[in-house]
Amino acid sequence: MNRFVLFLLAAVAAASVASAAPTICPAPVPSDVSNAGFSTYDCGGLTFSDFHVVNAGDQATAKVNIGQSFYEDDSAGVRTVTLALNPNLDLATLGESADVWLWYTVNSSAGAIDHIGGTMPQVGSYTESVCSGAFYPNVGCKPGQTVATFTVNHAINGGNFLPGAPVNGTQFFIFKDIGAWAPVHNTAMTQVFTLPGPFVDFPPQSVPEPGTILMMGTGLLAAGMLGRGARKA
Repeated sequence: MNRFVLFLLAAVAAASVASAAPTICPAPVPSDVSNAGFSTYDCGGLTFSDFHVVNAGDQATAKVNIGQSFYEDDSAGVRTVTLALNPNLDLATLGESADVWLWYTVNSSAGAIDHIGGTMPQVGSYTESVCSGAFYPNVGCKPGQTVATFTVNHAINGGNFLPGAPVNGTQFFIFKDIGAWAPVHNTAMTQVFTLPGPFVDFPPQSVPEPGTILMMGTGLLAAGMLGRGARKA
């Protein structure tokens, strides 16, 4: 095999393995946070709990599901935890309003959270209050406990990440007012938390996927063939 091709194979395989990939967090069962059997959800050193869901619009029912969430650490050791949520906004009648209120608590066992933001890749928006103390069933923080407020709007931000607000702490109480005018079918949004770290194998890296092992093997094979060719020369 051409020596250049072998070198290229080895380089591509090594780069693929070296590049950081998001670590998927196991999906909760049940995934509906308003289900009586739901308690807490852990991802990347964060624990999400105390969920409450209220139907504030024209839908027959309201529920919010946790989807495939994940975390990743960059080269500087900064961790980003992405909580995937399905607000189940589904209305067809023009002029009606789909509106879901969501409360939950986030606790970090991995150090301080310093930013909270999110995305709204489908039609709709959410307004968020981040508080330092519990306030359910109120829809706003108690006096003196407001840490941040911001809005993520599909029409403005699209599916792009909005670094909503700087924060600093290991526990926050969050309220989200999620809504859209019909016709609407919205099944995806995210809440994104940034932790400065630095993180080094916390928690320990997951077992490599079969595709990663295959790329490692390809790189080693190509490197071995290059070495053998060099000895013969």
